[in-house]
Amino acid sequence: MAEAIVSNRVVHQRLRNRIMEPLGWLSEGPAGVHHMGAHEWFEQFFDWYDNRLGAFENDAMTSEEASAFLRVHALMRAACDATSRQVTDDELLASGWVEKVAPAARDVLDLMQARGRFSEEAEEVEPGRPA
Repeated sequence: MAEAIVSNRVVHQRLRNRIMEPLGWLSEGPAGVHHMGAHEWFEQFFDWYDNRLGAFENDAMTSEEASAFLRVHALMRAACDATSRQVTDDELLASGWVEKVAPAARDVLDLMQARGRFSEEAEEVEPGRPA
Protein backbone atom coordinates (compact mmCIF):
# COMPACT_ATOMS: atom_id res chain seq x y z
CA MET A 1 0.00 0.00 0.00
CA ALA A 2 1.40 3.39 -0.97
CA GLU A 3 1.74 6.08 1.67
CA ALA A 4 -0.32 9.21 1.21
CA ILE A 5 1.70 12.35 0.65
CA VAL A 6 1.04 14.91 3.34
CA SER A 7 1.32 18.59 2.46
CA ASN A 8 3.59 20.97 4.35
CA ARG A 9 0.46 22.76 5.55
CA VAL A 10 -0.93 19.60 7.18
CA VAL A 11 2.47 18.95 8.77
CA HIS A 12 2.42 22.51 10.19
CA GLN A 13 -1.14 22.01 11.44
CA ARG A 14 -0.10 18.79 13.20
CA LEU A 15 2.98 20.46 14.67
CA ARG A 16 0.91 23.37 16.00
CA ASN A 17 -1.44 20.87 17.66
CA ARG A 18 1.50 19.00 19.21
CA ILE A 19 3.09 22.23 20.51
CA MET A 20 -0.08 22.93 22.50
CA GLU A 21 0.35 19.78 24.58
CA PRO A 22 3.57 20.64 26.48
CA LEU A 23 2.43 24.26 26.79
CA GLY A 24 -0.43 22.90 28.91
CA TRP A 25 1.99 21.25 31.34
CA LEU A 26 4.31 24.25 31.41
CA SER A 27 1.40 26.60 32.13
CA GLU A 28 0.49 24.57 35.24
CA GLY A 29 3.65 25.69 37.01
CA PRO A 30 4.75 23.42 39.89
CA ALA A 31 1.84 21.01 39.27
CA GLY A 32 3.23 20.36 35.78
CA VAL A 33 6.66 19.53 37.21
CA HIS A 34 5.12 17.23 39.82
CA HIS A 35 3.14 15.45 37.10
CA MET A 36 5.87 15.28 34.43
CA GLY A 37 9.09 15.36 36.41
CA ALA A 38 11.91 17.82 35.76
CA HIS A 39 13.44 15.86 32.89
CA GLU A 40 10.17 15.51 30.96
CA TRP A 41 9.25 19.13 31.74
CA PHE A 42 12.09 20.05 29.38
CA GLU A 43 11.97 17.09 26.99
CA GLN A 44 8.27 17.29 26.18
CA PHE A 45 8.71 20.91 25.12
CA PHE A 46 11.83 20.38 23.02
CA ASP A 47 10.38 17.31 21.31
CA TRP A 48 8.49 19.64 18.99
CA TYR A 49 10.96 22.43 18.35
CA ASP A 50 14.56 23.18 19.19
CA ASN A 51 16.18 26.23 17.62
CA ARG A 52 19.34 24.24 16.98
CA LEU A 53 17.34 22.67 14.14
CA GLY A 54 16.97 25.94 12.25
CA ALA A 55 14.49 28.75 11.83
CA PHE A 56 10.98 28.37 13.19
CA GLU A 57 8.44 28.22 10.40
CA ASN A 58 4.84 27.25 10.84
CA ASP A 59 2.25 28.75 8.53
CA ALA A 60 -0.58 27.32 10.67
CA MET A 61 0.35 29.74 13.46
CA THR A 62 -0.47 33.42 13.46
CA SER A 63 2.42 35.85 13.86
CA GLU A 64 1.16 36.56 17.39
CA GLU A 65 1.14 32.85 18.27
CA ALA A 66 4.60 32.33 16.79
CA SER A 67 6.05 35.34 18.62
CA ALA A 68 4.54 34.24 21.93
CA PHE A 69 5.79 30.68 21.36
CA LEU A 70 9.31 31.93 20.63
CA ARG A 71 9.26 33.89 23.90
CA VAL A 72 8.48 30.66 25.75
CA HIS A 73 11.18 28.93 23.75
CA ALA A 74 13.74 31.57 24.80
CA LEU A 75 12.76 31.09 28.44
CA MET A 76 13.06 27.32 28.13
CA ARG A 77 16.51 27.59 26.48
CA ALA A 78 17.61 29.91 29.31
CA ALA A 79 16.23 27.47 31.89
CA CYS A 80 18.15 24.65 30.19
CA ASP A 81 21.35 26.65 30.21
CA ALA A 82 20.92 27.58 33.87
CA THR A 83 20.14 24.12 35.24
CA SER A 84 21.98 20.84 35.44
CA ARG A 85 21.14 18.10 32.96
CA GLN A 86 20.40 15.95 36.02
CA VAL A 87 18.21 18.56 37.74
CA THR A 88 15.77 17.10 40.24
CA ASP A 89 12.18 18.20 40.57
CA ASP A 90 12.98 20.06 43.79
CA GLU A 91 16.00 21.79 42.26
CA LEU A 92 13.99 22.88 39.23
CA LEU A 93 11.20 24.22 41.42
CA ALA A 94 13.71 26.08 43.63
CA SER A 95 15.40 27.61 40.57
CA GLY A 96 12.48 29.94 39.86
CA TRP A 97 12.31 28.93 36.18
CA VAL A 98 8.99 27.15 36.54
CA GLU A 99 7.32 30.36 37.78
CA LYS A 100 8.96 32.37 34.98
CA VAL A 101 7.83 29.99 32.24
CA ALA A 102 4.27 29.27 33.44
CA PRO A 103 2.64 32.64 32.67
CA ALA A 104 4.31 32.90 29.25
CA ALA A 105 3.23 29.35 28.41
CA ARG A 106 -0.33 30.14 29.56
CA ASP A 107 -0.40 33.25 27.32
CA VAL A 108 0.57 31.38 24.16
CA LEU A 109 -1.66 28.41 24.99
CA ASP A 110 -4.62 30.77 25.49
CA LEU A 111 -3.91 32.35 22.08
CA MET A 112 -3.73 28.97 20.40
CA GLN A 113 -6.80 27.57 22.16
CA ALA A 114 -8.82 30.63 21.13
CA ARG A 115 -8.44 29.45 17.53
CA GLY A 116 -8.66 25.78 18.39
CA ARG A 117 -6.93 22.73 16.95
CA PHE A 118 -6.45 22.13 13.26
CA SER A 119 -7.35 19.01 11.32
CA GLU A 120 -4.57 16.47 11.25
CA GLU A 121 -5.67 15.10 7.88
CA ALA A 122 -6.82 17.97 5.65
CA GLU A 123 -5.55 21.47 4.95
CA GLU A 124 -7.48 24.21 6.72
CA VAL A 125 -7.29 27.98 6.45
CA GLU A 126 -8.43 28.23 10.07
CA PRO A 127 -9.44 25.43 12.44
CA GLY A 128 -12.74 24.05 11.15
CA ARG A 129 -12.51 25.90 7.82
CA PRO A 130 -11.20 23.72 4.96
CA ALA A 131 -8.78 25.29 2.51
